Amino acid sequence: MSKRNIIIMIIVAIGFIVSPACQKEADNYERGTVKAKQIEAKINLEALAIAELGYRAMANRYSASFGEMGFSVSGEDQRYSYFVGQDVLKGARGPDKLPESLEPALVTQNSFVAYAIANLDDDPDLDIWTVNQNRQVVHVRDDLL
Repeated sequence: MSKRNIIIMIIVAIGFIVSPACQKEADNYERGTVKAKQIEAKINLEALAIAELGYRAMANRYSASFGEMGFSVSGEDQRYSYFVGQDVLKGARGPDKLPESLEPALVTQNSFVAYAIANLDDDPDLDIWTVNQNRQVVHVRDDLL
């Protein structure tokens, strides 16, 4: 066997050893990036719940309108779409409407459920969060799973 062939075989063997490690690091980086993006949904849903509670203190009911309760999200980099009642604040990576598989974003005088939804990594799965009148923020579906 020539010296050149031995070097090629060594390079190929090193590639087989290093490749899984590189893939694992790439997967870890993607997971960390998505986790950082998910903070946006959690913070904004907490703010939405506070806006709803404030509106209820004034109007004796919850609101199904972002404008009415005084809630908005800022910045062109907003990833998630937010849903309350029939109202939608469209995000860059969120759907235009609530997926049919989810319960409606209902609002009554004494309760509400709002959603934050986005596709953070370009696969078919969505990242879905909810918040309710008790300020319980729940991660319903993780885009990473």
